[in-house]
Amino acid sequence: MVGKQRTEGDRFEFGAIALANLLPVVGYFLFDWDYAAVFMLYWLDLVALWLVYCGFALFAQQRSHYEEREQPVLIKPLGGDFWGNTPRKIGPLPPIYPRNLRVIIPSCVFIMFAIFVGGAALLEGTTDGGMPGSTTGDLLAFLANFSVFTSAPIFAAALLFIVIHIVTAYRIYIRSQQYEEISAYIILELPARFILVYVCGLMLLVFVFLIGLLIAEFVGSDTFAAVLPYVLFVTLKLTLERGRFHAERSAPADGFPSWFLPDPPQSEQT
Repeated sequence: MVGKQRTEGDRFEFGAIALANLLPVVGYFLFDWDYAAVFMLYWLDLVALWLVYCGFALFAQQRSHYEEREQPVLIKPLGGDFWGNTPRKIGPLPPIYPRNLRVIIPSCVFIMFAIFVGGAALLEGTTDGGMPGSTTGDLLAFLANFSVFTSAPIFAAALLFIVIHIVTAYRIYIRSQQYEEISAYIILELPARFILVYVCGLMLLVFVFLIGLLIAEFVGSDTFAAVLPYVLFVTLKLTLERGRFHAERSAPADGFPSWFLPDPPQSEQT
């Protein structure tokens, strides 16, 4: 991440990210998308972010040195030298390094499991547009909510999230050739930190939301109470996306975006 410079396309790129994050809320208020559709779109965004970075971590050329980290964020690598060190070329893309799977697989499985469990814990299984309720925590009921993607507009919004993550990761790590200078651990630690801060932010948001409901009750405004959770969530999401955006492109030494930056051991720096 060291030495990254912002490019002229950064403003347009973050605009696309912001647009994608606003679409679910716009769909809810203007196109009658139900709560389940909005939730599943933001949930899919998190899944796509993590899986795309797991895929791009295969291209990292530098070795990961987990044992040299004082406070590791990812799960301990698995398999040692089982995966081999010989790079493999696939089409026009840079070679992939099978040894990176020792870092990718355990962390990918753990975080995907956590995302699925978290989704089931937060969203009910019914598709009647209600808020979390009767079937909260039912994994099968949660999976039933994937039916929202049969709607063409919602599917298009989901596809937009996926495409944006692929394009931005490609620009950052492949087009700029950053994959030659960093390890798979470095690539994965940034989205892992983002997910961790995201989850902590959502927990904090619950308390802010409760305060907002008290204010809404005091002023007697049902509209305020209905709009408040979405305004709070989108504000949080865009703030975190902006921080991650700057962290990946300019590697700030301090400030909010620096929360997302991994601290590579000396042996991983070039």
